[in-house]
Amino acid sequence: MPHKIFISYRRQDSGANALGIGQYLEHEFGRKNVFIDVDMRAGSKFPAVLEERLAECKVLLVLIGSDWLNSKDDEGRRRLDNPDDWVRLEIARALKRDITVIPVRVNGAELPAKASLPVDIRGLLDHQATSVTLAGFRNEMAGLVRDIRSIPGGGSWRSIAIGAALAVLLVTIGGLLYSVDAASKAQELFSLLTGSRNNRDAFRSGAPGVAATEPGEKLIGTYEGIGHVAYALNNKETSYWKKIGRKLLRIEFGPESEYQISISLKQSGSKVSVYYRASTGGEGEGTGTLVGDAVEAVLLRSMTPSCPGSYTAIFKLSGDTLNWNYEGQDCGGVLQGYGQAKKIKA
Repeated sequence: MPHKIFISYRRQDSGANALGIGQYLEHEFGRKNVFIDVDMRAGSKFPAVLEERLAECKVLLVLIGSDWLNSKDDEGRRRLDNPDDWVRLEIARALKRDITVIPVRVNGAELPAKASLPVDIRGLLDHQATSVTLAGFRNEMAGLVRDIRSIPGGGSWRSIAIGAALAVLLVTIGGLLYSVDAASKAQELFSLLTGSRNNRDAFRSGAPGVAATEPGEKLIGTYEGIGHVAYALNNKETSYWKKIGRKLLRIEFGPESEYQISISLKQSGSKVSVYYRASTGGEGEGTGTLVGDAVEAVLLRSMTPSCPGSYTAIFKLSGDTLNWNYEGQDCGGVLQGYGQAKKIKA
């Protein structure tokens, strides 16, 4: 039986990175063998689900960004000092079970000093760490995959990955997923960003193209509109500064492209589920928190097999209008964007 992988992270510290890492591992090992809390259904009992997944996992990845150690709660207290902090509990229980624990330094973050950690998780620093950065993502993730596959007792990861790939192929043939062959990938990516008249017709006939409402959820609305995206060109000449780990990098973005998009927002308490579909069939999902008229701390991930990606976003509601800003990374590289849409279904 294969090892299951649990990804431990803080949303404020490394949320977008966690989604990107999770997607890469799902592609290699199969979605059922990778757990990240955004996979939880609306209405699930958070502690109960985490306890169940922790008990199943044989590998715990602990993502450590620049704010992981000193992240504070609403009252200004360091989260790690709270015995009920879930990140702390995840690590402590994994160490107690003596499973494989891998600290993952995100975007150049340094490992904390052992004395700065609560006693029950200081053993984390006895485990060999790895690093995942923006510039070296593919090579570093390939190395992490090799390390996980080398853990004894995990069964045949390769056969699992092949099985998962065949499953995706069958679903794709059924027309339920969007994919492109290698020869047309560049053209399809451009079409995804700019849209075409034929694809717009197909897009509208399929809108909103999102999952059914789960028990306890209510539909805020379905929106159609225009999004804008720009991809990074290089890290030399700049249009703005961006914090990567503890460093500030200057990133220049290329010209903007437009695309049509349909977005559905569903609410369960303060949690909002987001589903989107672009004009050529690329689609994704994520969750955020409703704060007044804004959906904040939104973590999105692409569900398009040919172009995996992860993004952070904020959505603002104003009557029947939805505005958003986002940034992240997908098969086209580092990106940022924004958009506006009008409600078509209440």
